[in-house]
Amino acid sequence: MPKVWVVRGDRGKLADAFVANGYASIGWNVEIDLSEVRSRADLETAYFQRHSPPKNKYRVSQELGQLNTFVNVIQVGDYLVTPTMQGGELHYGRMQGESVYFIEGGDAVDAHPNRRKVKWEDSPILRSELSVPFQNSLQSQRTIFSLEKHESEFFRKIGREDLVPPSPSNGSYLDPRTAAIDRLLELQPDEFEQLVGHLLAAMGFEIE
Repeated sequence: MPKVWVVRGDRGKLADAFVANGYASIGWNVEIDLSEVRSRADLETAYFQRHSPPKNKYRVSQELGQLNTFVNVIQVGDYLVTPTMQGGELHYGRMQGESVYFIEGGDAVDAHPNRRKVKWEDSPILRSELSVPFQNSLQSQRTIFSLEKHESEFFRKIGREDLVPPSPSNGSYLDPRTAAIDRLLELQPDEFEQLVGHLLAAMGFEIE
């Protein structure tokens, strides 16, 4: 079953280049050829050859995690979503290339040299037509992240009902407390305030 990922190109500035040229790239101006990387260990070796002594440990961990997801975790056939710079539209497509290819120095538009081939669809998704939790998830500042919680909505939106994950069977256990907390954490502050108001009113409290 394909997964769904967001790959943000320089805060949306590279979305048009991605779509026009059929690729996605990863940045931080990392001038390391990752085309032969096949594992996390290979990635770390290449990374530390470039960055020695290593930088801030937190930043190193973050960059390695993002690079590893792009190079090793995202699979052929997975869906990629990339927001435009204004954020109103979301381009989407499917990963085509099995491995990274490297362009020395990038190009005039995109300086990121490590890229993967993507078949982007012609018509983008309008962000305003997505649910509020889905829209909130897109506010993450990470370059690459999973949309696992919203895969069902995404697949329905693009007309791929056949890819919608099956609902849990009656025999499977879903912790209601965990599920409720997850839903609460997806709410915007004003939505949470409204929910609390409705709950207090239902309990008999007078809300001014």
